[in-house]
Amino acid sequence: MNPIKLVITFSILFLCTHGFAQKKSSKTSGKKSNITRVVDKDGNVSLEFDVSETEGDNRTMALGNDGLLVYYTIKDKKVKNVVTYELVKFDKDLNEEYRTTYALPAKHGLIFHKENDSKVYFLIGETKAGSIKIGFTGGPTFVKKYTIVRFDPLKNEFKKFDGNTTSTDKGAYIQDFNVSKDIAYMNINRGKSPATISSIVCLSYCACFIPLLFGAANPNLKPDLIVHDLEKKGKQRIINLGYDARKGNSGVLGSSLDDSTGNYHLFMSNSHKKLQTFWVKSVGTDGKMTKDVEVKLPPDKSISDPKMEVIDDKKYLFGIYNGKQKTVVVTAAAARNLTGIASQGVFFSVVSNNKLDKITFTPYSKLKLKLPLNRTEKKKLEKNKKKNKETSLNLRVHYLKPLQYNDEIILVGEMYYATFRTEVYWDANGRMRTRQVFDGWAFTHILFTAYDLNGNLLWNQAIDYSRPKSYFIYDRVRTTLLDEGIIEVVYNDGVSIKTAKVSKDGVEQGTQTYKLGGTKSGDKVTAAGTSGSGADVVYWYDDFYLASGLQDIKNKQLKGKDKKREIYYIKKIEVE
Repeated sequence: MNPIKLVITFSILFLCTHGFAQKKSSKTSGKKSNITRVVDKDGNVSLEFDVSETEGDNRTMALGNDGLLVYYTIKDKKVKNVVTYELVKFDKDLNEEYRTTYALPAKHGLIFHKENDSKVYFLIGETKAGSIKIGFTGGPTFVKKYTIVRFDPLKNEFKKFDGNTTSTDKGAYIQDFNVSKDIAYMNINRGKSPATISSIVCLSYCACFIPLLFGAANPNLKPDLIVHDLEKKGKQRIINLGYDARKGNSGVLGSSLDDSTGNYHLFMSNSHKKLQTFWVKSVGTDGKMTKDVEVKLPPDKSISDPKMEVIDDKKYLFGIYNGKQKTVVVTAAAARNLTGIASQGVFFSVVSNNKLDKITFTPYSKLKLKLPLNRTEKKKLEKNKKKNKETSLNLRVHYLKPLQYNDEIILVGEMYYATFRTEVYWDANGRMRTRQVFDGWAFTHILFTAYDLNGNLLWNQAIDYSRPKSYFIYDRVRTTLLDEGIIEVVYNDGVSIKTAKVSKDGVEQGTQTYKLGGTKSGDKVTAAGTSGSGADVVYWYDDFYLASGLQDIKNKQLKGKDKKREIYYIKKIEVE
């Protein structure tokens, strides 16, 4: 699948209808299956999916001893403008147990889909006519009514929950969607939409653009939080987040979900004159708001992508930071040239009694990183070092759940940056022009930073991390804390599964490597697939992991279209 086809695929998702139409579950007997199951000479089992009849966005969900679930969109030639999800359940030996399909008819759109608690949650909404023309799945979308569809793969059961974004008929923008312990959280912005939102919705799924869209104070957008209980008769509650235009409150800077407690943390920014203050508001599963944590930043600092975790009843706040942030006005022309919000380094802080004890800022230049810089950036970095000045770089960090070893808090993050490609087009006067189009996230390192309980940096390490580019940001690296503070890391680089061991003493790479190839004799992996699903690895059960992703395969032994093919693979791997 080429990038243009990918964009068209996701744009169709936004035009889909409210509600799912379920087709009867069935086995694949009696019809040709798009899945090949292979057992090699060593007894290793893998699956290969023929993606020629799918629309991409393949996902694999590990269910422990209960097997796994694979779901993806399929082409329905009989019905136009309909997206159909096919969900296939397998047991631990990768034998197919059942498959079922759900269709989304016209007018409404799929906004987000999330996985948690061994269930899949689809958020679909009634979008305002004309507000969305093209875009990726997920992101800020103007809706008045929404439906959450929950699929339980262990019961092969779908259930729907309906709700409204506001009590008026104006609707709201759904900025984020998370679910934990069957409580759904939705960050929304009420009020009139700024004209620039619809022009850049194609970038909206990408995590780094959300603070840019909503980070600047806008009196037309007032943030609220929807808490929807998916068990207690579908009870919904809308919580006012205390927006005050006089104080320059700009809305939600970011959010973080604590799976261990089910608490949802929101980060509210203040961009009045200087963005030097933000607040953390935490909401429990009962829908009650806790006391705010106020964070005052130095005059020369601003933060992005904040997260909060509670470990042993103590709160830790961390993310990336940059220099003093200015109010950003996004225009349609500027949107085409966005390269992501720059950052200078990472920060970590300890929260006690809802106050920050200390906040530690560590620039990238002081970490053990081989930064992916071009010649101009290298010169700029060296020049700034001589002036004892930090350098803003087009780098971001997606953090996993922190680890704790004795009195150390260890943060593990995937470093990435935005990439763009140049497209040629013709304007209304027939003149040829070029533009920059977002082309996915490129990943550079797995970063480890360890802090003591007072927030001081103790040590740091990094693993060079090259894997296929992706349009989606979510956890793809798996970590296990072993004895003596050693961290075992398992990751997928697109052609192999690799493991490494990391500690304060260094990094031992290549402890184990598992090659990922096709299922037919003579198959040769030439590249990772191009439709944006990336390369994933998830812990399954016991010592087993699941590797999955898209691959381009060449095979000189085959004829016709089989000589070159794109597949979605799933491989069962035992990590010793």
